[in-house]
Amino acid sequence: MPDPTPSELSVRDPLSEVTRKKRRLLLGMSILCVAIAETGLLPEKISALGIDFTPTNKTWLIYIVLAVTAYFLSAFVIYAAADFVAWRIVMVEAFRVSWNKWHERDMLLRHENTET
Repeated sequence: MPDPTPSELSVRDPLSEVTRKKRRLLLGMSILCVAIAETGLLPEKISALGIDFTPTNKTWLIYIVLAVTAYFLSAFVIYAAADFVAWRIVMVEAFRVSWNKWHERDMLLRHENTET
């Protein structure tokens, strides 16, 4: 199978499956944060676990949700940056190989033209 061209590489999916999972989790937590911020959606109690939320507990619940969201954001940024660097290395190498092939053909053509 021939090596992919730089244009074929440039349209490949640059994100790995792990990064996509982090992005989905970040999206879910972001939606939860927006829902809490816009509607004040916080439970009064969770009867299945026997937990009653006081105003102080609600404040801590908001901090926990924000901390989890910040964690997913930082994890996504780190994984996305790693994927970008890997994609960039592949692209630079593909362009280098493509350039070398073009340069070799150009030199052969020039050499053939000077001999005739």
